[in-house]
Amino acid sequence: MCRLRTALGIVLTLSLMVVCGGSADVPVYRTVDSPAGEALNADVILRNYSFAPRRFEVRVGDTVQFNLRSLDIIHNFTIQELGIEWQVPKDGVVQQSTVFDTSGEFRLICTIPGHESMGMFGVLTVTEEPS
Repeated sequence: MCRLRTALGIVLTLSLMVVCGGSADVPVYRTVDSPAGEALNADVILRNYSFAPRRFEVRVGDTVQFNLRSLDIIHNFTIQELGIEWQVPKDGVVQQSTVFDTSGEFRLICTIPGHESMGMFGVLTVTEEPS
């Protein structure tokens, strides 16, 4: 019985970390070892008022499939400099893919009035392919 309680406690703790954004600061990125041409999957949670994760690091030429999930109200995933503005409905899921062909650091925001100022922002860094 004690082992069962301990196991349930661990599962509950890990579940809360995922739901409450325990991995919010872990970036999605392509490593040097990652095979070129292989698409990245980025699971992103949108909720009042944050993205989890909020940092993304990819290389020029990377294809990224974003799996966007709103846990509450309507949000959007916007990188204005790259022409990205994907709407995510209340309690909904949206999948969008894009190829990044411009290097730089880009601000990710939710453009719903008030959301960015309340902390719903992040950063996408696109680096040149290593030589």
